[in-house]
Amino acid sequence: MIEMNIFAVIVSFNPKHENLSTLITQLSEQSVRVILVDNASKNACMLDSIKKAETIYLESNKGIAYAQNVGIKRAIQSGARYIVFFDQDSMISRNFINFIASDYTYVRNYIDANIAAIGPRLFDKEYSFFYKITSVNKYGFRKTIDVSNIKQPRRASLIISSGMYVEVNVLRRIGFMKANYFIDYVDIEWCFRAKAKGLHCYISNKATMKHRIGDYNIQVFGKSITIHSAFRRYFRIRNTLYLLKEPYVPKIFAAKEFFLGLIYQFIIICLVKKDKLGQIKSLVLGIKDGI
Repeated sequence: MIEMNIFAVIVSFNPKHENLSTLITQLSEQSVRVILVDNASKNACMLDSIKKAETIYLESNKGIAYAQNVGIKRAIQSGARYIVFFDQDSMISRNFINFIASDYTYVRNYIDANIAAIGPRLFDKEYSFFYKITSVNKYGFRKTIDVSNIKQPRRASLIISSGMYVEVNVLRRIGFMKANYFIDYVDIEWCFRAKAKGLHCYISNKATMKHRIGDYNIQVFGKSITIHSAFRRYFRIRNTLYLLKEPYVPKIFAAKEFFLGLIYQFIIICLVKKDKLGQIKSLVLGIKDGI
C-alpha cells in the first residue's frame, strides 16, 4: 500500500508530445497528481491537449531548478505530502511509484530515519547497462558502486533529480533547488546540502528507470565520452566553480569535477566536428562567469 498525496513535478522544454503524454498517463494511472511546468517551449501550445496534468507556463526559459521550485510550491499548496521529480523524457514502469514509495518507507522505518530522498536505479536504454552510483567521503574522494544486482536500497551520496522521491517535510528542511544553477549540478548540490544537514540519499533496488545522459557518445582510447551541446557545457563548467564556493561541498570533489570538465571540453573541441566555436565560447564564458 503506497502513501497517498503523491505529486509529480515534470519540467518540459520543447518536449516530444508522445513521450511526455505517455509519462503523464502512466503517472495518472498510478494515482499521482501531475504538475507540468513548461519553460517557454516553442511547441507549448500542444501541451493543452494533455488533460491529465496541471500545466504552468513560464514566460521564458528559467532553467530546470527554477521550474522545479515553481512545481514544488504548487504541489505543496495543493496538499502534497510526497513529490517525485521527472524529466520530460523519463520512461517508467507501471509499478514505478509503488516501488519507489515502498522502498522509501522501508528505508525510513527500518534502515535510516534520516533519509533525504530515494531515486531509482538508472538503466541506459541504448547500451543496456545500469549506471553505477557514487559514494563521496568527507574529503571529497569518490568511489563507484555497482547496483545492477542489489537486493535492498543502497545509500548513495549523489542521485539525479529525475525519478527522485522526497517527502515535503524533508524538502522544506533541506531547502528547494538553487535557481542560479539553472540546469547542471542542481541535484548534486542539493544532495550535498542534504548530507550537511545529516540526511542521506538512497537508491531503490525495486524501482528502475530508463535513462540517457548527454546527446550522444564518442569513443576515446576505448572510453565512452558523453557529449552535451555547447549550451549545456557552459553550465557544466560554470557550475563546478559554483560548487567550489559552497561550504558543504568537499573541495576535492568540486575541483576534480572542474578539471575533468576542462579535459572533456578540450576533447570535445578537438574531436567533435559540430559547433567547435560554440564549444570554445562555452569554455571561456563558463570559466569567466563561474569566477
